[in-house]
Amino acid sequence: MDNWKIENLTENAYLNTKDRFLNYLLASLISVPFYLVGIGLSAICLLIYGKFNFPILSIIVIPIIISPIFIYLSAWTELLKTKVLINPEKRSSFTEFRELRPLIGGFVILQIKSLFFHLWLAPIYLLSLFIAPLLWVFWSMFTSFVYLEKRKKGLENIWYSRALVMKNSTTILLRSLTIGFIFFAFNILVPSGKNWLITLIKFVINFAAYPFFILFTYQMYKNLDEPQEVKPPYNWLIAGGISWLVVLSGALIFILSLLFR
Repeated sequence: MDNWKIENLTENAYLNTKDRFLNYLLASLISVPFYLVGIGLSAICLLIYGKFNFPILSIIVIPIIISPIFIYLSAWTELLKTKVLINPEKRSSFTEFRELRPLIGGFVILQIKSLFFHLWLAPIYLLSLFIAPLLWVFWSMFTSFVYLEKRKKGLENIWYSRALVMKNSTTILLRSLTIGFIFFAFNILVPSGKNWLITLIKFVINFAAYPFFILFTYQMYKNLDEPQEVKPPYNWLIAGGISWLVVLSGALIFILSLLFR
């Protein structure tokens, strides 16, 4: 259990953050041109729309062309930042950037399928007062690690992450909440005000917090054994279908009541 002591997890995450911070910084800088390209394309489309008043541009071109570009680039940069931090072999950000390209398509598919999965559960999320989505965020916390190291397909990455978390959910939750609370308290208790030095220090600490959180989470991920069995959450899928049936039936009854009033 020494590996699960919060002081050991924190120390390992800190040492690895210090060792990989430059690579993480370079990975963040590499992502900047990607976002500028996406923003530039969006701006051009909006300018054309404003000049020629061409509604089809805003209805079709921007959602269908621009949105996938943002999704693809954000997936690439997310994987890049994670990979440079967790790769056992310390390599340059540019090398990781090139070698990740074949994996981006699969990660985008994972994100799209994940979106539809959460939409399927949307009525349950509302009825649970958003407790259920928080639960799935918690269960999915290892998804990127699973995708990079296990190379599962689609939603299998989320199912695998869920199986891992459920093996030691209480310990993982308490460790995560403790670290999150410390950083939250730091931002609340240390006001920036007009002191530029304090503002700068807070910015650097908060910027470094992201790779630290990734590595802290990865330390917990490495402490877990392989799950013996990974199954899709059939009960959630069935419940999601039933909830949509109830919602659509209620909507239909309401519409009919208005029509035949």
